[in-house]
Amino acid sequence: MEIHMDHFIVPARDRIAAARNLAHLLGVEWSEVALVGPFSPVYISSGLTLDFADAEEPLTKHHYCFRVSDDAFDSIIE
Repeated sequence: MEIHMDHFIVPARDRIAAARNLAHLLGVEWSEVALVGPFSPVYISSGLTLDFADAEEPLTKHHYCFRVSDDAFDSIIE
């Protein structure tokens, strides 16, 4: 059986600003509001979204790793 990750919920102090910033860095689409729930989704690929949600302090640490080409990596870092 093949399994695909569908989404992650990402806690943020300001879900809209965080989603907008990540989408800009990665060069992907995003939305201020989701079709379902109080989220601001970032569309990483056709099968994966990061759904940003407003969270209370203190925020816990999360680690997300994206595999990209060397050229894409250089562009993101710039």
